[in-house]
Amino acid sequence: MSFPLFGIVDDFTRANETPLAGNWSTPIDVADVSHNLVSNQVRTGTSSRASNWWNVDIFGPDAEAYMDFVTAGNGARRFVLWIKTANENTGSLNGYTLVVNSTGAWLLNKVVAGASTNLATLSGHGAQAKMGINWISGVVSTFEFVGSWNQTPVQQVTDNAVPGAGHIGFGQTSGATTSSIFDNFGGGGTGLDTFSTVNQLSLS
Repeated sequence: MSFPLFGIVDDFTRANETPLAGNWSTPIDVADVSHNLVSNQVRTGTSSRASNWWNVDIFGPDAEAYMDFVTAGNGARRFVLWIKTANENTGSLNGYTLVVNSTGAWLLNKVVAGASTNLATLSGHGAQAKMGINWISGVVSTFEFVGSWNQTPVQQVTDNAVPGAGHIGFGQTSGATTSSIFDNFGGGGTGLDTFSTVNQLSLS
């Protein structure tokens, strides 16, 4: 099965928003703030941890998310993608994450009842211009775009700790002194409502 299966849901091409608005909710993790939309890209207004989730649909059980990684902040965690999230902004948060940190390590994690467990780590691999994650029939995989989407997963692990449908989203974690910058969030899922549209304001 190819990656990605679904198109861009928000290209962020519109007027600035503080915080990121429309079909985005915040936070995913209780410790986070919201991203802002600045000059057609998303970033945090401060160096704080931040996360947002796409609130229009619940995707799943199979799900994917991907995003452009424009500029790295300099914290211990730079980039996070979320899939299959539930119980956002509570201590009972569930989901899967791809985290790429300041050393270039890719961390594939699961979050169950608010507790994060690492499933796989690939040290020194490095951030790419686009990165993605999916969960298909109990297998969670991460992907990179190097000229085109590489169909061989960067990481792949069998895990069924979060089997149900959920939301998709993105974030920046840890204490960066500068904000990472993101663009072009895409994704979707199978089993429930799925769609692809550019510029979420057209749905409002």
